[in-house]
Amino acid sequence: MSLRVLTGIAGIIFLALGLAGLANPRWVMDFVGYSSATATPMVLGEVRGVYGGLFAVMGLFTLIAAANPAANRGALLLIGMLWFGVCAGRLAGAYLDGSPGLPGYIAASCEFTFGLALTAAALTHRAKIERKRTEPTFPLAAGPTEF
Repeated sequence: MSLRVLTGIAGIIFLALGLAGLANPRWVMDFVGYSSATATPMVLGEVRGVYGGLFAVMGLFTLIAAANPAANRGALLLIGMLWFGVCAGRLAGAYLDGSPGLPGYIAASCEFTFGLALTAAALTHRAKIERKRTEPTFPLAAGPTEF
């Protein structure tokens, strides 16, 4: 599978999770292990902002970048680094707070994989270099010449 296709699939996943977070933050809270029973408007707004808005925009930019990775290297690299940051934060939590269990480690491996795929897509796609085309010159068309 090409990195362009993998980038597109990742973009679709991010966008779908983001739209789900915007539309139904309680479902997202239950999905990631938070209790949604006592969610306040402040908590729901936080979930909509991070799991909804942030993920939706990351997904949209990832999908746009998948169409032409060479032209969007900066966006792909930034989003890949963000995923590495999420993974690092999760692993730091596992070290400092204790094991998150299998679901936490699966999430960390997915985040690492997303970061790796997007970073690889950013760094391996090179812009195609266009050769400068020179027009043929005709001596008589350029002006008077001496024979």
